[in-house]
Amino acid sequence: MTGGDHATCKTRPVLLFALVLLSVLSAADTQVTLRKSHIRMQKLCSRSLSDALYLVCKERGYNEPFSYSGEDEPRGDSGPGLVEECCYHSCSYEQLERYCKPLPEEKRVDSRHDVM
Repeated sequence: MTGGDHATCKTRPVLLFALVLLSVLSAADTQVTLRKSHIRMQKLCSRSLSDALYLVCKERGYNEPFSYSGEDEPRGDSGPGLVEECCYHSCSYEQLERYCKPLPEEKRVDSRHDVM
C-alpha cells in the first residue's frame, strides 16, 4: 500500500460518517419545518381525530352540529364533514381548525391588539 492509498483509507470512514450525519440532520430539520408550518396532512379517525380536534381548538370548543344562533335545525349543507375530510381523506391543521367554534368577540379584539 502506498502513502496515498493509506490516507484515502483513513478519510473514507470520516467522510462517510459526515455524509450520514448531514443526511440525518437534514431529515430532522425537514420534519421540524413541516410540523411548524402545519403542511403535513394526516388521516385521523376515531379517538385520534377527537384528540387532535381537542388540541387544535383548545378553550374554543368544537363539534357544533347546530348553528350558533341557538336554532335547533342543522345548518345547510356546507360541504364535507369532519370525518370525510380527515378520516376518509387526509387533512391539515388548517382544515381541523375550521371545525373549531369562533373566538369570542373580546378575544378577537385582544388578539388584534397583540399583533400591533
